[in-house]
Amino acid sequence: MDLDVGEAVDRNGLVLLVISAMGFASTGRTFPTDKLEVQDKVRFLLTALKIFYILDPTLAPLPEPKENDTPQVVAARKKREEDELICRGHILNALSDRLYDLYTNTNSVREIWEALENKYKAEEEGTKKFLISQYIDFKFFDEKPLLPQIHELQVIVNKLKVLKIELPEAFQVGAIVAKLPSSWKGYRKRILHKSEDYSLEEIQKHLRIEEESRSRDKMVESPMVGLTKPMRFQRPIILEVQGWWYDTCATVHVTYDKSLFKTFEDAKGDQEVQMGNEGRSKVLGKGTIEVAFTSGKKVTLINVLYVPDMNKNLVSGDLLGKPGIKACLNP
Repeated sequence: MDLDVGEAVDRNGLVLLVISAMGFASTGRTFPTDKLEVQDKVRFLLTALKIFYILDPTLAPLPEPKENDTPQVVAARKKREEDELICRGHILNALSDRLYDLYTNTNSVREIWEALENKYKAEEEGTKKFLISQYIDFKFFDEKPLLPQIHELQVIVNKLKVLKIELPEAFQVGAIVAKLPSSWKGYRKRILHKSEDYSLEEIQKHLRIEEESRSRDKMVESPMVGLTKPMRFQRPIILEVQGWWYDTCATVHVTYDKSLFKTFEDAKGDQEVQMGNEGRSKVLGKGTIEVAFTSGKKVTLINVLYVPDMNKNLVSGDLLGKPGIKACLNP
């Protein structure tokens, strides 16, 4: 059952309570990997239980007990001793096994806390350098969606903020733009030449729109190559050029044999064809190919794409029908 942070400790039984809502288990010790997180949770827990005062370095020590102590003094001493015991138990319970073994024989809860603070401060300095280096070296890649990568970068920023290193928003925006992949070079130049300043939210919105636009454009530029059937025409004619297939789903003519081209030009930019199995193959060029039949008729295919990864020469049924050539497919 979750406990209310305002719930009192059972002092008679000296029960060490752990507030599960804060992420500490009621049995066994837990130790989050982030040491600052441990410190903050323990500090909050001890404050909620009203025993954090035990760690105050200015807290006066308990006087030695005397025979003539008043009941109020005896009660105050008992409460202090119980608070120290409970405070010590909570701190040790939050440590890893290694640190627990290291400090379990230290009776003074204040000594344990100060030793941990000094240890964490030393490690914090190393963490700062590591995170700064990680932020500087962080790069965006074309292979992964952009916004999740920006989120990864923001996680580093938030960790630096916890360590009291705050990066100005304008600096973060500039870093995001500078880290864009080489394929975003033109976009980066446009952003850098604009006089207006962008917030983090605005630059992420711009990048999301740009990325979606690029995805749509790429789909438009990537013709489909679908299911194929052997080429058959209404007239009983046979292709003299072997290996051509009539593709009812293809939106372009495609060949893997560069020697078939009458005219040829290399591809400009990155262009791909999308296969029926959703795979993609790179286009290296395009040109015209003349297909001759035994009947003596010839068909010149224009804008045939050269794709070496293909294992068939495909004729687009859609394009072939536009000049008026009719084809029938045998089942």
